Amino acid sequence: MTVRRGDAGDYPAAAALRWRWVGEMGANPVGSLDDFTTAFTEWAKAHVDTHTLFVAIAGGETVGMIWVALAPRLPSPGSLHRVNADIQSFYVVPESRGQGIGTALVRAALAWAREVGAERAEVHSGTRAVSMYERAGFAVSPLLLEHDLHPGGTA
Repeated sequence: MTVRRGDAGDYPAAAALRWRWVGEMGANPVGSLDDFTTAFTEWAKAHVDTHTLFVAIAGGETVGMIWVALAPRLPSPGSLHRVNADIQSFYVVPESRGQGIGTALVRAALAWAREVGAERAEVHSGTRAVSMYERAGFAVSPLLLEHDLHPGGTA
């Protein structure tokens, strides 16, 4: 298994993973996979400056992905160039779970976020992944609050 930073050539596989994930969550994806792949790839290319993909490859197949979105923060005295990392769309196919692939993806994403100077990384996790994130050093913060602006929306 290899984890590496993804590029435009990996966007179709990431789109297929996202499509599969939505189906796994019990939702019926709208439209066709081909149309979604085209739209997803165009979106990823348009957001290459803020969203970075990491992929896990096993047996020649893309079996997992994680995205890191960088969000600039207001400057403060002594720290004029501030940024946070938001972990997004982390997914490993069911048949590859429990093999350390998710942990490897999270480690790669966090290492890269540190490398580019992010002050902190945040994640909105599903229940199943909380313990894995905690093992990677994430902790619940009583100071981080959330207001869901789109109740009933999809992940």
